[in-house]
Parts: sequence; structure tokens; C-alpha cells
Amino acid sequence: MGQQIADRHNPSRQLKVNEDGSIDTNAVIIDSDGNTILSAFNTNDIEEASTTITYIGSENQTGAWYIKKIDTTSGNVFSHATVTNNAAYTTYDTAWAARASLVYANYGDVF
Repeated sequence: MGQQIADRHNPSRQLKVNEDGSIDTNAVIIDSDGNTILSAFNTNDIEEASTTITYIGSENQTGAWYIKKIDTTSGNVFSHATVTNNAAYTTYDTAWAARASLVYANYGDVF
């Protein structure tokens, strides 16, 4: 098993390093228990809202939610929403219902 090193931009986050010294890009952010943050999320819903916008809604066992928006209008743009940047939406159901009007940001800004 590899080791974990602190993310220099956010020391509370850990990067998972493989045995060969490379960073595990499939499991980049690790919580204090050694689990990747996104590995705890399961996909609940996928909606192709239009020919260029897709939403993927996920939730973990504690009820924390995460919605990814994929916009292919000019390339592939991935943006992310959680309760961190949408404090008014405390449940998955309310967040999913409001997915088109949520505030989306870069991955590092929501986790």
C-alpha cells in the first residue's frame, strides 16, 4: 500500500501516493480515516438536461450530497456542487430538485 502526503494547498487533505511514487489520480483526496472522499458517494440520479448539459447526483451514507454538472457546449467542462457552496440545500432531495439553479464551482472549492 502507498503512503499519504498532505496537499500543500490544503494540509487537511491528503494525496494518496502509490508504491512507485506516483499520485493515485483515482483516489486523490483522503479523509482522516484514510478513505477517498468520493469513494463514499454513490450515484442516485443522472439527467441529460439538454444535448450539452448532464447532471450526476450522488449521496453518501451520512446524507451528504454531491452533484456534478457536465457542460459540453465548448469542450468538456466539469463543475461541482455540494452543501459547501449551496448551504440552503441540506438534503440530497432538495439539492437534486434545484440542480439547474445550484452554484457550481471547481472541485477543490467544494471539498
